[in-house]
Amino acid sequence: MAEEICNESYKISTPIIILCEGAADKSFLNLIIKEGKFERFFSVPFPMEKSPLNTGNTSVSNFPEMIDYLAADKKGFDEILQGIIIIADKGFGEKKTYNKICKSFRNTKYADKIPKNINEISKGHPFILIYLIPEMDTGGGLEKLFIDAIFEECEGLKECINSYISCCSKSKIKIDDLGPEKQAKSYLQCIIAVLNKEDPNKSLNYLLRNKKWPSFFPDKKIFLKPFIEKFTKWISDFGSENNRVC
Repeated sequence: MAEEICNESYKISTPIIILCEGAADKSFLNLIIKEGKFERFFSVPFPMEKSPLNTGNTSVSNFPEMIDYLAADKKGFDEILQGIIIIADKGFGEKKTYNKICKSFRNTKYADKIPKNINEISKGHPFILIYLIPEMDTGGGLEKLFIDAIFEECEGLKECINSYISCCSKSKIKIDDLGPEKQAKSYLQCIIAVLNKEDPNKSLNYLLRNKKWPSFFPDKKIFLKPFIEKFTKWISDFGSENNRVC
């Protein structure tokens, strides 16, 4: 399939490429790369404005297509790229999401490259690792990380939002019926609508791309520290596995 894709807009320039689902995920990962000074190791190409793939948010089913698109840069794929990290929202649970990712690679030439477990480095070229957000046992996604940190700092805020959602009786919305991902998104949009004084109508993606870290977000240095440590460990682990990344 790779040979059928015309790739004129992206050239591989780093040994590790991160694949993610949405625009906010990409912005968050690029922020980690910038803050950790990891630019020579990692890059996050998708979602991409100019590509035959979905230009907006993608899903786990798009990961094989993303790799095909990258493989169209044959020189970069063969000589520069060493590995691919798939970072996805945990959604309804680790096992369900992992199985969904595996299913998307079924009947593709990458099927035998998928690691047997989460956070495990596969063999061969390129190596593949699957990492799910958040790490804790609860489901959800990127938004879950933010609301947990915000709720911890703002006592009573979660109860206030629950009360507001319960008041929307005409729409018959129950926060517990939304599922972990949508529940977290709902909480975060409520928080932004109330606390983002510059514009209550902004998205998480916009706020992450803005040069000014929102005042109601958790402390930036503390919040990003575990991820910077994770990326640093990946560089070390991948180097040990392949002797070429570091």
